[in-house]
Order: sequence, then structure tokens, then C-alpha cells
Amino acid sequence: MGTSPAVSFEWVNHASFVLRGAGVSLLADPWLVGSVFNDGYDLLSPTVFTAAEFARVTHIWYSHEHPDHFSPPTIRMIPEADRRRIVVLFQRTADRKVAKYCEGAGFKVVELESKRPYEVAPGFAVTCAPHGNGDDSWMLIETGGMRILNLNDVWLRSAEEVQGMARDVGKVDVIFEQFSYANWSGKPGDAALTAWDRGTLEKIKEVADAVRPRVIVPCASFMRFSHKENAYLNAGAIRIRTAFDYIAKNTEATPVVLYPGDRWDPTQPHDSTSALQRYERDETAQPPLRTSAVVPVADLERLGQAYVARMKAFHGLHSVWRPLLKRYFPSVPVYLTDLNVDVIFSPLDGVSVASGGKEPEIRMGSDSLAFLLKNDWGASTLQSNVRFTATEAGRIAFFQTARLGLWRNNGRPFRVGRTFAAGVLRRLKRA
Repeated sequence: MGTSPAVSFEWVNHASFVLRGAGVSLLADPWLVGSVFNDGYDLLSPTVFTAAEFARVTHIWYSHEHPDHFSPPTIRMIPEADRRRIVVLFQRTADRKVAKYCEGAGFKVVELESKRPYEVAPGFAVTCAPHGNGDDSWMLIETGGMRILNLNDVWLRSAEEVQGMARDVGKVDVIFEQFSYANWSGKPGDAALTAWDRGTLEKIKEVADAVRPRVIVPCASFMRFSHKENAYLNAGAIRIRTAFDYIAKNTEATPVVLYPGDRWDPTQPHDSTSALQRYERDETAQPPLRTSAVVPVADLERLGQAYVARMKAFHGLHSVWRPLLKRYFPSVPVYLTDLNVDVIFSPLDGVSVASGGKEPEIRMGSDSLAFLLKNDWGASTLQSNVRFTATEAGRIAFFQTARLGLWRNNGRPFRVGRTFAAGVLRRLKRA
């Protein structure tokens, strides 16, 4: 009779898998069903992991708040008895938003200190570190004599960041890593799409050269842009076969591709042929694209006023600072494609119909602007679901102006006086 491997994996979907070892069953980033990012993404392939299988899970780790990793609908699928038993692991954050949500759902939560190892159980330790502003995090898992690095969709922006991460984790056996873009990468027909693809694959090689894994498992990109407004991005996305071949040719690691429901013993050779073929079949399937209802201008104006009120109350935006604030957060013209109208968006004044002036450099449906106004994280959603088109200058201007909502979402108030004083000091130093 065979014995169970010391470490084993079960592939769930997208960026999610169950790692079993030392009596622990750690589930990473479960997104099981449904669309995310305001109808922007759908899973490429169907999930076979069911709610009943949470009975075999002891811990859940969430890498970050994005809904293709932290999925509230999936959390609601978990039976209450399992929620009371399962321990959630998450990076420590100032606002504790994710931790409080999970506690409210019935889980016990362990908040992980940055780069400090945590013993989940004897023989099973994890180390988590936030990336950037804490919008993402990676996890190093050590169990069964193996070191597994889950980068999910952490984007290391420079060689210095890659080397810094490598110093933190050392040599690893297995890496789970994003293999295609999942956010704004250029407008239709833009050469930036190809450049982004090339950069994504080159980053996989750069990380592999730094930490020398035996195996690379591509992950976090098994989705399709599923709305009529962003479906053009599917044509430029990296296919899993392309990523598999690139890893095999350009790194010393062995690529392993897993399809939902696949199980893998990392000490044994793995044949990815079936998984590749099944993903290729799914890539050619074309389910109907999603559409959104039109939001009238009057509703956008009302939502805009509510947005302004939230920003003023949280950030303390007194009218005495208005000239300075207008410099930091200028009004931006937006063309609403479904209403065929230009509007002006301002976090200080709300939304109004444009009366001539600058030609809009960003275009979107009224539903996307409404979602941004209703939700403090709406700008982050729009950046990820790419339900807009823009020039580079238009994109930068719009999302700079929308920063106040994102900062409120992260519990980071904008201190006008402090910013003004810092600007004065910079000018004095240059004088």
C-alpha cells in the first residue's frame, strides 16, 4: 500500500491551490465562481472544488484584497461550522479591513508580521511580506523539507526589487507566479500590449535566476476579460502554452501546469500535457460577453456629490485649501461611451456635464464611473478590469485625480497642510 507524500498540492483555480503537509491543509486565495472587478473578469475554466471540500481545509491565506484573490462570495459559500474551525492568515495592515471582515464571518484570524516566520504547526512554517503599499504580498512556505514561494501576482518592478526579495527568501524549490497581465496594458492596437507581455515573461526569468527554483507553476492568470468593453485584451494575453514553453526554454526550472482538480506530488515528475490541452480548449470557448446598464447623468451627479462629501469628511478638505487642492486633484474630462456625452469628474466638485473645453483623453461607460463614485476602491477596480480606453496622459491624469478615494479605502488621510509644508521645504532646498 502506497504512502502519502510529505507535501502535496491540489489545484483549485486561477491563483488558488491547497498545499498539504505536516497535518496542515493551507488554501491560498480561493476564488471559486462568478465574475469579479465589476463584471470585468471571469474564470477561464470551471472550478471543481466545492463548498463541501472546505471540511478538509485547516487554514486559508489571502495575499491581498483584490476580489480574484479575496472573494467575499466564496467566503459566503463556506459552511459556518467550517468558518469557526478554519484559521485565516493575512498580512498585518493598519486598517485591518480584511481581518475584520473575516472575523465577522466567523474565522479566527492570525495577522502575520512582515518577514517574520510563523509556525502554523510543527513542521509547517510560513513567512509573509507585503509588497509596495501592501496592495499585495508574497508567502514563503517551509514544510516537508521543501521551500515553496507563492508570488501570486506580486509585480517586482526592478532588478533591485527582485534581488531584495531573493535576499529575503533565499533559494526555493517551487515558485507559483503570475504569467500574464491582469490590468491596464495599453489601448486597442497599442504596441504596449506586446511590450507588457514580453516584460511579464522576462520577469519570470529574472526571478528564476535569482532564487533558482526546481519548478515554476504559472498561476494568477487563468481568467478572461469578460466584458464587451475589455474583451479586446484577450487577444494580447499570454497563453499558458506560451508561458510553459518560455519557462522550459529560458530558465533552469521545470514548468508544471495544473488544471482545476489536478493533484501534484512535487517530488515526482509531472506531465502537464492534459492540463495544457484542456486550457487550450477553454481559451477557444467564447461565452457571451457581459454588458452593463446605462446610468443616467442625473444619477452620476448625485453619486458625485456623495463622493465629494465622503472625501471632504475623511480628508478634512477645507475650502481654504481649494487652490492648492485643485493643483493636486484637477478636474478631468471623461467621455461616456454609452451616453455619448462629455462630463467633468472632480473629487472636489463631483460630476457635471462638460460645456466645451478640453477634449477627453479617457473613455468609459457610465456604469464604470458610477462604480468608482459608489466605492472608495472603485479606481483600483477600474485599473484592473480595464473597462476604459485612454491615452497614456489621460489615464495618468484620471487616476491621479481619483487617488483620494483609494487613500480613504486604505485608511490614509491626505493632510493638506503637511503636503503644502513639504512642497515649501522642497522649494527652499532648491533655492
